[in-house]
Amino acid sequence: MPYPELTHLEWSKRLAARIRLSGSAAPTPPPAVLGLDRKSFPGATARDKTPWYLLDTERGDAELQALVAARAGVAAPRVVPVCGASEGHFLIEMLVRGRDGGDVLYESPGYGPHFGVARAFPGDAVAIPRGSDGRFDLSVLERPESGRAKVAIVSDPHNPSGQPLHRDDLAELVRWGDQRRAQIVVDEVFREADPTREPGSWSAGWPHRVWSVSSVTKSYGLGGLRLGWVIAPADWAEALRKIQDYTTVIAPGPSVVLARRVLERADTVRAWVLAAMAPNRAFFAEKGGWTTAGTTAFVRVAPKRGAAAGNGALDTTAFAHEVLKEHGVAVVPGAFFGDPTGFRIGFGAPPRDFKAGWTIVRKELTKRKWRIEAPAEQVTS
Repeated sequence: MPYPELTHLEWSKRLAARIRLSGSAAPTPPPAVLGLDRKSFPGATARDKTPWYLLDTERGDAELQALVAARAGVAAPRVVPVCGASEGHFLIEMLVRGRDGGDVLYESPGYGPHFGVARAFPGDAVAIPRGSDGRFDLSVLERPESGRAKVAIVSDPHNPSGQPLHRDDLAELVRWGDQRRAQIVVDEVFREADPTREPGSWSAGWPHRVWSVSSVTKSYGLGGLRLGWVIAPADWAEALRKIQDYTTVIAPGPSVVLARRVLERADTVRAWVLAAMAPNRAFFAEKGGWTTAGTTAFVRVAPKRGAAAGNGALDTTAFAHEVLKEHGVAVVPGAFFGDPTGFRIGFGAPPRDFKAGWTIVRKELTKRKWRIEAPAEQVTS
């Protein structure tokens, strides 16, 4: 079975832009904040027999697992270090569906690689519609097409919109999973960059059913380390470690050491990240957007009232291409997320670049007589 191309990642790898509003990661803190400056982290000496970069991670790493577990509010043995969140998702699918297949429920719009990994194994991928307010239409759970699903994949905050996951929606997914012995996977890579909530994980509240996937990439701006973790239900953790033998075997020791340093001072790092993104979030809210706690926002557009709608549904793919070509400003076309009526922007760019880029994007929308549609407000119970 040919593996589907992950078009969003291929596009991102080839991207060349003057201003990147396309990135979803937080800005990278300076070495002193991360605890990786020369004074805090002197590195190896000429006489070191076991330098830091030779850390043995054959059996995981108890220190890293303890740091992650304490932050998430879970037991440390549930934490499995992996080579980034992408590997974490692949391993879960490989473990749960790789041999016998089975369907997957995935959020739509949603992060393209989640859908791509779901299609990499036998079975169908069934969409769970997610509204602009972040709430799910869970009526699919009562329909026959959800009956063969072994996994449901959602994100919190949502990628691309940045909207939080509502507790009632997750509780309903857990109820459905309990009935069918299906696994609920929550991608929490953006959770630490949400200023409205304390650090934590949904996997703490439903330890028997909910998996968490996260990393130091998005909330800490350290994608180059390729270091993440899966918080698995206790009775699945050892099986996940064994299935990793088919991919990377172990998480890389040098990255584990560096991630430890960062997580030891996670509150300080998080405070820096939130302060760094605050000007961009504020400028977006003041200039045509809305108040958001996300690292990203999904900007849906529609013809201005009285303007011609054109033929068929609006598609931002050509718009994103033209803004990049003419101005060097990159936004992510909504087609990569399954909703071509919008595009994603991120708040991790330097404030000067963000202001310039967002101003250009708004002017280009005005030229096309398009208006920005603010998301619906999330209703809480």
